[in-house]
Amino acid sequence: MIDYLKESTFAVKDVIMQAWKVTRDNYFSIATLCFLIFITASTSTFMAFFMGELNVGIRIVMLLIFVMSYCIVELCLIKYIFRLLDHESEEDITIVETLPTRRESSAF
Repeated sequence: MIDYLKESTFAVKDVIMQAWKVTRDNYFSIATLCFLIFITASTSTFMAFFMGELNVGIRIVMLLIFVMSYCIVELCLIKYIFRLLDHESEEDITIVETLPTRRESSAF
């Protein structure tokens, strides 16, 4: 039983070390995507404060735009992190490669 626990502990340590390495090497890219998520949420909150006087149609269109933009940036962040974790070769992964396709965007 002790040997099993030692083996599983080393597996957890390897996963944590890999995650730390990926985060350290790509900190600015991940932080930029998180900042975009924050800006999108903050902008939608700010716009909702002033939208009480607008037409219902305009409010619905703006709601859809903000929901789609938030979901696209969030999906881009998730895909970017998964690609970084699965990436084993020396090629660089760009954020543009992880933008969701039209099919993925329409699934929302």
